Amino acid sequence: MVSFLLIVSIFAEMALAGTVYRARFLEFPDGRRELLSEGFSSGRDDNFIEKIREIRYPETILEHKPLGKNEVVELEALTRAPIHRELRVRHVRLSHLPESRVDEVKTLIQNGPIQNRINLVFMGDGYTHSERDLFFDDMERLVKDMFEGPTFHSYLPLFNVHLVFRASNESGIGKNDTPKDTAYGLYRVGNTLRAIMTSKPSAIDQSCSNAPQCDYRIVIANDPYYGGLGGRFAIATRSETTGTVVLRHELGHTFGSVGEEYDGGGYFGANHSDSLTAIKWKHWLSGPLREEPVVARFLDWVWQNLEGAPFTAGFASDGRFSSAIIDFSASGVPNDSDLIPTIDGKPLPFHGTGNMDRFFQIVKLNQGFSAGVHRLRFEAGPNVKSAAMSSLTVHEFGKDYHFEEDFVGAFPVFNQSLSDEGYRPTHGTCLMREMPSRRFCSVCQENNWLKFFAKVALIDDVRVEIEESHASVKAEIIKLGQLRVGGALNEREELEIRWYRDGLEILALSGKLEWSMPVVESLGNWELRVTYHTPEVRKDTAKLLSAKKAFSI
Repeated sequence: MVSFLLIVSIFAEMALAGTVYRARFLEFPDGRRELLSEGFSSGRDDNFIEKIREIRYPETILEHKPLGKNEVVELEALTRAPIHRELRVRHVRLSHLPESRVDEVKTLIQNGPIQNRINLVFMGDGYTHSERDLFFDDMERLVKDMFEGPTFHSYLPLFNVHLVFRASNESGIGKNDTPKDTAYGLYRVGNTLRAIMTSKPSAIDQSCSNAPQCDYRIVIANDPYYGGLGGRFAIATRSETTGTVVLRHELGHTFGSVGEEYDGGGYFGANHSDSLTAIKWKHWLSGPLREEPVVARFLDWVWQNLEGAPFTAGFASDGRFSSAIIDFSASGVPNDSDLIPTIDGKPLPFHGTGNMDRFFQIVKLNQGFSAGVHRLRFEAGPNVKSAAMSSLTVHEFGKDYHFEEDFVGAFPVFNQSLSDEGYRPTHGTCLMREMPSRRFCSVCQENNWLKFFAKVALIDDVRVEIEESHASVKAEIIKLGQLRVGGALNEREELEIRWYRDGLEILALSGKLEWSMPVVESLGNWELRVTYHTPEVRKDTAKLLSAKKAFSI
């Protein structure tokens, strides 16, 4: 009996090894490289083909701006040695780290071992010692909103969530490009409800490293209004109206390594193709591949206070299109009478939001514009001093354009010169285009799954116990499909569980998480194979949604 226990313990230890060695460094356009972090982290150790895997993404992704030229580079390998060799070859230098500090750490969601889960670390900036309770309340609310809605709910079993509190000396965040005395030095670019930057990126990395495991860094600003950033960090605010809206979008960038889908630039990744022949989502197409008939008539990111003067926009139409959409965002207009939008002197529908935060409104017109020049005007209501115009886009559509929510095709995106700059998968389903949307398009949804399963494996462990003459085996598997709390999300979501001994499948054990049999009948080389089936993934070339775990008795 002792020999059996020894063999089992050795193989159980091997099964727990689910980490990779990961280094992150910042690469500048002039060739300089600065190390950000390194160490063992959660990751798949069973799908390495090459010795080192490399991932690149922009350091910053800003609304309607060209992609930042600095890139974050992540290197992954099974061991430390090849990473260190590569860092030396590329002349990556150590960055200056701030003096170590003790942060308060709390785990909010624990769905499995940190080595085989995606660990999100939420930090807050501009929360003073006296606002500690507010920080934890805000984080719990945002995490609840994030996972209860359709955006990330299906992914929840793959995540652990940790909170890290570091007190700031001042409350709130800076503006006009000037940070306050806060833990991570967040500040607004200008005085707009738009981009929020950090002046202390190393402090964010340091706080994140104080969590049990740090895979993604999320910083929440103690600020009641819209704003954020994607890329190296996901930044959003505590706003009760738009905090979750921004957080979903910025995490879409971070999780999927993708760019924008709205017009204005910043395109890369699985949700963008430069040409029809290069469409990456042909397996999701709802019909024959063609370019959807649409033109952009006007694009601008205004950032204009309406107190001094109204904002006006002129554009021309050739009169050949059958419908149109006017899409705008503004802030400081809580009442219906606070903003007066018109097109060619005729009022456009507008409903106040009930708050001062930035909002997005889509006005769909059931006919296109007549040939000629047209003028839009946005004017603040009487005695309204807070109204500010943020953005405005105008598009016209052909008769057979597909507005359907789930239709996947080739939908043009436009630059600020109103020229085509490639294609996105859907009209307006995806929150990577329409900020208020709570859904990813099917292409982004699938891409997220593949990115996640490049980091985690379906099988956490296989445990074997031998008592007297019987061997008991139990598989610990991520709770997806039929193992979800509350059951599978739909009839097509399922975990396929198969057991093999000495290369032959034991059909009587199919679908079982645990089983027992006499030791003499259980001797041999075993393998557990698990595959996750979901309608949200149609193409898994690398077999990331499958996992194997070998053990011997």
